[in-house]
Amino acid sequence: MRFSSRFISVEKNKSLILCGCVVKSIKKFFALTIAVIVSLGAFISTGCAEAYQTEARQTINWADAVTAYYSDDAPEAYSGMDIDTEIMRVGKTAGGGDMFSLVYVPLGVDFFADEIAEAKLFLYVAEGAPPNELRIGTLSKRWNANELTRAEAKALVDDSGLMVAAVRPEDDGWVSVSVTEIVKAWTWGDAQNFGFAMFSVADEVGGEAQGVFAAMYHGNGNAPYIKVSGRVGVRPSGYGKFGFTRVPEEGRQFDTVNANCLAYAMRDVVPVGTDDLGYTYDELNRIFFESGEDEVNEYIGVLLEKYVEENKAGFCVSSFRGIDGFDAPIDPAREYRIALRVCCNAHEGFPLVDEVNNFDFHFWAQLDDGRWTDKLPVLYSKIIPGTAPGVSPGKYYWEMGRVYGQYYTSKIIYYAVTKDADEMTVHRPSPYVDVALYDYLNNGVEYERRNNPS
Repeated sequence: MRFSSRFISVEKNKSLILCGCVVKSIKKFFALTIAVIVSLGAFISTGCAEAYQTEARQTINWADAVTAYYSDDAPEAYSGMDIDTEIMRVGKTAGGGDMFSLVYVPLGVDFFADEIAEAKLFLYVAEGAPPNELRIGTLSKRWNANELTRAEAKALVDDSGLMVAAVRPEDDGWVSVSVTEIVKAWTWGDAQNFGFAMFSVADEVGGEAQGVFAAMYHGNGNAPYIKVSGRVGVRPSGYGKFGFTRVPEEGRQFDTVNANCLAYAMRDVVPVGTDDLGYTYDELNRIFFESGEDEVNEYIGVLLEKYVEENKAGFCVSSFRGIDGFDAPIDPAREYRIALRVCCNAHEGFPLVDEVNNFDFHFWAQLDDGRWTDKLPVLYSKIIPGTAPGVSPGKYYWEMGRVYGQYYTSKIIYYAVTKDADEMTVHRPSPYVDVALYDYLNNGVEYERRNNPS
């Protein structure tokens, strides 16, 4: 194996997965399935608090994790697809340069920062014996290994922030590195999870890889993961009417039948997209190039208000009102807050175009304990990691698919929603919700129309 940049990136379907702009082809839409696995450990009751341990183990798909391996022996301008899909290395080159790796693992677990006792990054030893220590740190921004040269990858790392950490043996070929303070900072929202950088310690032998670990595409489920241990304290309440609701429910082979971000924010299961709101790309471009992204968000807000008014009976919504901010007063016995943001990835000569998918809108909804939740069309709904009561959603990165950085960057518009139904509603008929019709359209299963008079 020659020492060139060897890396993997799993972004291959990103242009098809938009939150607000629902894919128009039902078959294509439902063909894009993504499984995110979060294994929860046993909960042990301890009086007024609960001890818990969670693991964020991610499957191999575009929305989950990314690893990259680089060597200082690689050409400076290298940025191609010389992929090593199974391993990543840390060590020193024969010339004394670095072999280093980048690791991104999403925080798909449910905890508050002050409840965390310990967080560990688990690595599977793929070859030889592991080093006793690593230098580990964080990265300055989102990265795409397909586009990074070695120098650009190294520039993401603040050398002064690298910490020497002990590599602890675990069971069955695994080792772990403590990342407790890093994970706490991520869950407070004080820093964003862009992943870890791993280097060897300074005095290791040149020309040797001191650590060879399994990367994200390594077989046998040996990809890196984060394990967090802690104790759940007393959670606050009174920030809104509803707790977390998982959509769609478990039990289907293709769990993509329900909702996009807008529908989920309205506690409904029928996706609401481009055609429903009635905007055109000509109008989006006119507003964007005349007035900017924030005015596009205002425009989408006006269309949203109109759509909700026209469908308030189906939504079971008796009031939908704009509010000044994330902490504007509401009646939490009847109302809850939602937040709207847009992305306009355009510039002169490169307008917003439907086929390019460079425009999208996204919604978050606040839970009764002050955290925020959202849903992408082909994923289960989730609680936004790190969100907490009393903290503005603007402090957190609004991402598409958890891999693409701060995708939604406009100002945030807030609404208070009075939802009169406790259950998720179906505000209009849709094959996205009618499971039998979905199976007929996508799997060839016989379909008998409900309430057929014949």
